[in-house]
Amino acid sequence: MKWKTAAGIALMVLSIAAMYVWESFGREALTMTEAVCAARDISEGDAVTAGAFRTLRLPRGAVLRAGLSSSAISLAAGMTAARDIAENQQIALSDLRDPEEAFADGASQYVIPQRWIFSRSSSIAEGDDVYIYAMPGAEPVGVFRTMRCAEDAVEIACMLEDYVGICEAAKGETFEGLLIVKAQRKGEEKRI
Repeated sequence: MKWKTAAGIALMVLSIAAMYVWESFGREALTMTEAVCAARDISEGDAVTAGAFRTLRLPRGAVLRAGLSSSAISLAAGMTAARDIAENQQIALSDLRDPEEAFADGASQYVIPQRWIFSRSSSIAEGDDVYIYAMPGAEPVGVFRTMRCAEDAVEIACMLEDYVGICEAAKGETFEGLLIVKAQRKGEEKRI
C-alpha cells in the first residue's frame, strides 16, 4: 500500500473520530450551559423547597441573565413563589419572595393596568415603595410596595380598601391617570 493511500485512510478515520467526539461531547460543552428551572409546577404563594428546582442544559442564548444560579438554590429554599411558575421554566430571584416580607396582614397583590397610568418613573423595580397620585391635581392616593413591574401593568401590595379607592379614582370624570413615583428610601440622599 502506498503511503499516500495509507495517509488518506488515516485522515478519514481521524476525521470520523473527531466528528464523533464533537457531536458526543464538544458541541454541548461549548454551546450549552446549565440553568435552574422548576422541577414541577409551582403556584403563586407556594413555599419553595430545594426539591422544587432542577438544572437543565440549555443553549447559552436562551438562559436568563437574571436567572437563579445553581449555587443560590439553597438560599431560595424557604421562599414563596411570587407568581405561577410552570414545570421546566427558568427561575429568576424576582420570581420568589421572602414569605415574611410578602404582604402586611390583610394585604393582597393588585394590578394597576397600563390604561390607568398617566406616568411612572422608569427606575421603579419590584420591591420598591412608590407614591401614587391621581391626576389631574396630583391628589395623593398612598404609598405602596411594587410586587411586579411590566410594560402592561404594575402590581402593588395593598389593602382591599386602598385598591377600591384607586378603582374609584379611575372611574372619576376628571381622571387622567395615576402618577407613580419611586419613594425615597431611608438613608438615600434626596435628589431633584
